[in-house]
Parts: sequence; C-alpha cells; structure tokens
Amino acid sequence: MVGRSLWRADNAARQCGYMEGLPEFMTEDEVNNLPRSRVVFVCTGSQGEPRSALSMIADKAHRRIDLKEGDTVIFSSRIIPGNETSVTALQNKLARMGLIIVTEDINRVHSSGHASKEDLIELYKAIRPKIAIPMHGEPFHLIAHANIARDAGIENVIELKDGDILKIDDKDLSVVDTAETGILAVDGLRTLRIDSESFRQRRKMMYNGSVVTTIIIDKKGKLKAPPVISAIGLFDKGGKEEFEMTKIINEIINSCDKATLKDDKKLSEDIRIALRKYVNSIKGSKPITEVNLIKV
Repeated sequence: MVGRSLWRADNAARQCGYMEGLPEFMTEDEVNNLPRSRVVFVCTGSQGEPRSALSMIADKAHRRIDLKEGDTVIFSSRIIPGNETSVTALQNKLARMGLIIVTEDINRVHSSGHASKEDLIELYKAIRPKIAIPMHGEPFHLIAHANIARDAGIENVIELKDGDILKIDDKDLSVVDTAETGILAVDGLRTLRIDSESFRQRRKMMYNGSVVTTIIIDKKGKLKAPPVISAIGLFDKGGKEEFEMTKIINEIINSCDKATLKDDKKLSEDIRIALRKYVNSIKGSKPITEVNLIKV
C-alpha cells in the first residue's frame, strides 16, 4: 500500500478485527526485489489530490516508486463531481508516461466505499442512537439517508443545510444559527466568499478596468474646478482620452435642465453612462464607472 491514510485505515481495521486471515500488506521498500509483473500498488489519490501518492508518482516526485512505460494504472473509483479537472489532468500525466489507464468507463472496476441501505439499517439497529444527523452528500442523498434512519426507528432525525449550527444538550435540539459556507479566499487579513460582490467587482476591473471621476459644481450648476478623472489601467494620465471624457462631462452639465441639476442621482447616472459608453466605443469594454458629485 502507498499512502499514509491507507496505512491508518489498515491499522484501524486490524485493531477492530475486520481483517483476520488477511496477510499484512507489504511496504514500498519490501517489494523492490519482486518482479514488476507480480506487484500491485494500492495508492491514495484517485481524485487527483495534489500531495497524494498517485499524484507524486505521476509527477515523478515519489522517492520509491517509478512506473515504467507499459505499466497499468486502474482507477477503481468514480470521479466525484467537482473533481473532473484534477482527475483528468492526473490521468493525462500518466498517459503521457506511456502507462495503460483503466477506468470505470472502460471496465467494471469501480469499488464503492459507501455503505448500502442495508448496511446503514444494520448499523442503526446495532447502535440504536437517539439522534441521527445525516452528513456528506447532495440534498437528495441526505434526505434519503434521513428516511432510512426514520425507518430504522431513530427517534430524532435532523436534516441540516450547509452552515447550520445545531445545538445539542439535554434540553434542546435545534438549529440556533448559520455560519458562512462556500469557497472562501484569503484576502489580506480576512477571508471572503469567491462569489461575493467585492470579488465580482475585482474580476470585472481586471478585465474591463475602472473609471472614477470627481465633479464639483456650485448651486447654479457651474463647474467650480475641472473634473478629476482616474482611469488606471485604461488610459495614460493627461492623454486625449481624459480630455474627451472631460469634454463629455462639461457638455452634460451645460446642457441639462434645472430639474436634472437638482437631482444628484440622475445627473451622476447620466454622466456615468456617457463615460462608460465612450470607453466602450474606443476599447470595446465596459469598465466599472463611478461618479462622485460634490455640490458647494
């Protein structure tokens, strides 16, 4: 066997008496003197985990195992949804080494490690817990598991959603709060959800840039100073594009009616849309555009 988690599982199973009569597995060092045709390595890493035994073998980074052209790699697992990219990348590495790849799509080699319905019922009848909380899987898996627990006579079956915080004591059994879930990213000293508004805006700025302008006008609607325009990553400071955007701002302010001059929100939006259209007309992109309107 190759992979620390496999050895831990083997040790636990033998301590519980589940592998009686099965000889001890050989270590990586012990098989070195055997003919290659007589050796089968059971490895971790079928889901493309970066630091797993199989990934290290594929990267030729394993200290003791070096597969040769013509060797066979059997994926007895199925790809867990979400792991398609990493598993495909791993299989491509192995294929480029000249190895023969066997998967469930080619032969019936899948071996499930999940308990069947009958196994779960037997477990519940043996343990007879007062509370069952199905964990791991898609909602339809969890609901099916909860129904199995109820059929097995479990008194309290709790169905949770991602992030639910369950309080369990001798008086209470209830969801008391929720925690943030999903894919998080480290952003300096904090963590943010990948689908948060700030990350969405940042991705948009990466591809489309941003334009920020500050405009100061008096009560009569006259500019008190030239607009300050920042278009970092889009145009050079003081270039013709900045001149054209200043011209657009002046034209809008000078041509708008009294009602628009009094409506800060509408005036800002008119300027924002006009600047965005201008950038799009010369660059083919729609930057994040903000207008800071100050009246004095």
